Amino acid sequence: MDNLKTQGISMPKLGLGTFRMQGDACRAAVESALSIGYRHIDTAEMYANEEPIGAALAAARLPRGELHVTTKVWHENLAPDAIRRAFDASLKKLRLDHVDLYLVHWPSRSANWGAVFETLMKLKEEGRARAIGVANFTTALLKIAVEDIKAPIACNQIEYHAMLDQSKVLAYLTARSIPLVAYCPQDALPPIRCWRRSAPGTTRPLHRLR
Repeated sequence: MDNLKTQGISMPKLGLGTFRMQGDACRAAVESALSIGYRHIDTAEMYANEEPIGAALAAARLPRGELHVTTKVWHENLAPDAIRRAFDASLKKLRLDHVDLYLVHWPSRSANWGAVFETLMKLKEEGRARAIGVANFTTALLKIAVEDIKAPIACNQIEYHAMLDQSKVLAYLTARSIPLVAYCPQDALPPIRCWRRSAPGTTRPLHRLR
């Protein structure tokens, strides 16, 4: 499987999204994916499935260096102390001593972005998050992160398919060599319905990078 290099990490271009996967079914799906060659697993604290994913990763007994694990901090936990608590909880549930990529899951109007990215960059400096990034960021928010704060953004994970025009975001990312990670890449429904209804871990399991 091809890998893409960004901000010091090398991640497979195809990954298993686990949104709406739960419990034993989630564990079984991740174990099955790993058995057929998947090495990129995408989760989030909001998905409430990091524990079964951690169990699946442990059961697979693959060398840690072969795995790429992404998780995310929810928008309600963007204060510095809350980020650290959420991150520590995610590591414990995943049974890992580090994640490969840690993302801000959704923007928050009340976030102090300087403090948010300072905290994330410290996690990166500590080696507990090999890279940091964002999800669902507009070009305006990307400019704050990349140009004002100069955070080492490894990717922006957004809804991306033929029925949703993301050309402005894509152009901004491309100009700065920041990968776009797509969720719902094959969807033909309005964006909010896609996020609420579809399950990247079931009907649309793949995240595609470009």
